[in-house]
Amino acid sequence: MPQKHDGLDRLTQLLLLIAAVTTIANGLFMLVKPLDWYVFVPTVVTTGPPNAHFIRDIGLAYLGSGLILLYAAANPLLRWRAAVVGGCG
Repeated sequence: MPQKHDGLDRLTQLLLLIAAVTTIANGLFMLVKPLDWYVFVPTVVTTGPPNAHFIRDIGLAYLGSGLILLYAAANPLLRWRAAVVGGCG
């Protein structure tokens, strides 16, 4: 039997959706244009020379995290699964 969602559940869902979309967008940017991403984020250039392969690896992690957040936003009653997956990584 589905439970009724209150305002706090809806706010949580909205915030998770925003986090998911921005995280997925960042991950895709890192995968598609790693060197452009390196220049686009101003603080990254202070960490040393760019490594496109490493940037893509991190982009995959962002993409995976974003998909987990999207799952959590779409399934309010099953958010704990996303928390467990995120906590085990």
